[in-house]
Amino acid sequence: MKKKCFISRAVNGQAAILALVTMILGAGPAFALEFNDAEANVSAYLQEKTKFSGSLDIYDGDIDKVRNLKLINLRRDSLSGEGPDYEIGADFRDLSSGDVMDVLIRLVEGAGGLEVGEITIEGVKYKKKKDPELAAKKFSDKEVKDYIKEHIAKRSKFGGTYGVFDKDNEVYRQLNLVGLGDDVRNFGILYINTVEFVDDKTGEKVSVDITVQSKDGELDVKTVRIKKIRKP
Repeated sequence: MKKKCFISRAVNGQAAILALVTMILGAGPAFALEFNDAEANVSAYLQEKTKFSGSLDIYDGDIDKVRNLKLINLRRDSLSGEGPDYEIGADFRDLSSGDVMDVLIRLVEGAGGLEVGEITIEGVKYKKKKDPELAAKKFSDKEVKDYIKEHIAKRSKFGGTYGVFDKDNEVYRQLNLVGLGDDVRNFGILYINTVEFVDDKTGEKVSVDITVQSKDGELDVKTVRIKKIRKP
C-alpha cells in the first residue's frame, strides 16, 4: 500500500510540475503530422480532383500553360510543420511533356479536420530527354482519330458527357459524341479533326474542332474549339 501511495505522489508531482511549466511557457507546438496521415489525405484529395480528367490540372506561370499532372510519389523527408499548417513535397509527371515536376502541397486545418490547401509548382525536377527521330514522327489519320476517340472517352468516363466551354454564349456545354469527321487536316505538327456532338441539355448539334499536336513522338490535345452550332 505504501508503495502504491509513493507512485501516486510521484505521478501527481510530475503532473503538477508539467502544469506549472505549461502555464509559464505555454502549451508548446502541436504534435507533428505523421507521413501516413498526410499521404492518405493527399490520396483522397487527388482521387476526387482527378476522377473526371484523370490528371491534376495546375497552371504553371513559367510556361503560361496548364500542366496535366499525375502523382509519382510524396517525399517522406520533406514533410514539415507543427500544425495547424503543414507542407510536403511531391513528384508529379507532366502527362504532356513527360517532365517530372517538383510540387509543393500545403495541408491545413479546416472545419472538417485536415485538408489539402494550396498546391504550387516549384519547378521542373527532371526533363524528359528528346529523341530527334520521335520528334519528326508523322501520324496517320487513323492514329489521330483513335487518339481523339480515346481522349473523348477518357473525359466522358465519369460524367457521361464531354464538357466544352462555349465562349460565344458563355456556357459550359455537356456533349454526347455522334461521330468523328472523315478527314484529318494536317499542318506540320498539328492535326485537326471536326467532331460531331449533340448538346445533352438543348439537343443542339455541335461541331467541335479538336486540334492534336505531335510532340516527341506522342500526340497531345492542344485546343478544343466549337466551330458550329445548329438547332435540333
